[in-house]
Amino acid sequence: MAPVRRPENAQPPTYSTVQLFHGGVFISSGSNWEYVDAKTVWYDFCEMDKWSPLVVEDIIEDLGYEMAGRVIVFLKRASRELLLY
Repeated sequence: MAPVRRPENAQPPTYSTVQLFHGGVFISSGSNWEYVDAKTVWYDFCEMDKWSPLVVEDIIEDLGYEMAGRVIVFLKRASRELLLY
């Protein structure tokens, strides 16, 4: 099943969910970076064992962004490891 975007203010489900921040800007103070003024969306029904850059690309395009050559995606896992696609 493809991820399904949760409507604003809806209750979280009891299965895998991904929270995405988008539309913000990065600001820095020395080596510390912060992402500010971002919008938050939630995607439900995520099959994390099938999570891949292609799934991320589909979600980015669902949000209205053109992925090809225009968007840089930073992923932060629960382990706090930052990934770049």
